Amino acid sequence: MPDPTKTHALLDAAAARVEELSAAQLSAEDDYIRLAAAAHAAGHLDWQGLIQAYERIRAGGRPGYSQRWLNHIPHDLNSMRRYAASAPTNEDGTWSGEGGWEALDRHRIPANGTHVAFVLFGNAGAPIHISYTYKFRPLLKQLEHGGMAWDAWKAWPAANRKDAVALRRQLAQRYHWTNVADSDSETVPE
Repeated sequence: MPDPTKTHALLDAAAARVEELSAAQLSAEDDYIRLAAAAHAAGHLDWQGLIQAYERIRAGGRPGYSQRWLNHIPHDLNSMRRYAASAPTNEDGTWSGEGGWEALDRHRIPANGTHVAFVLFGNAGAPIHISYTYKFRPLLKQLEHGGMAWDAWKAWPAANRKDAVALRRQLAQRYHWTNVADSDSETVPE
């Protein structure tokens, strides 16, 4: 019969090792999530890559991984999937589409919350509207309800409102749209 004292000592040592490994895994998971967040913020990891990182931590993670994820990356899996589904598909990193309001849903468009500068083009291919927003679909709906009609559109992503304003100014200069380029307005169109 084994010595109960030795058995308890072995169990205590094994339990201490489990706790040590558990703490090390939690620390490693936290480091992993922090690295994923930094890579995403630096533009080295797109939404699909961020989803893959999340699913990897989910597959072998300790309980509470989703809260640890949210501590560093303020997007849950569903919101990351929505952003990935609305990510630009053009090789130049932009969104674009043919047709007016009725054709908008045939194309991938910027998700709400994504800052963009955009141009609406008329039937001759000339710009008829240059603006920026973080609510692309609602703003285009508002423009359509206001009577604006367009035949094509293109949207460029921006990191934030300030960058969207600067990008709108660049687009205005590119298309010789002086009434926008001279504007100092930084209010975000709804």
